[in-house]
Amino acid sequence: MLKETVEIKVDYEKALSTNPANPFAWKGLARIHRCRGKYDEAMICLRKCVFFYEKSGTQNHAWPELIAEQAEIYFLLGNTEMAE
Repeated sequence: MLKETVEIKVDYEKALSTNPANPFAWKGLARIHRCRGKYDEAMICLRKCVFFYEKSGTQNHAWPELIAEQAEIYFLLGNTEMAE
């Protein structure tokens, strides 16, 4: 993993240690895991991101993007039914 990616991952983890309900940090971690091929971990992070977005009542411009990312990861995990 590139040094910058490691530093960014640490930043997201610090943000979550301060506020575990931060959907932006969960989304960032999900992207890092997806890029590293850790699709199970990416899905866990995305589910947490979606959960905290829903809990906060925030379904902003990022909502369709989150759903698309979940579908992509389901596809990469071989779960084409959930990807649809």
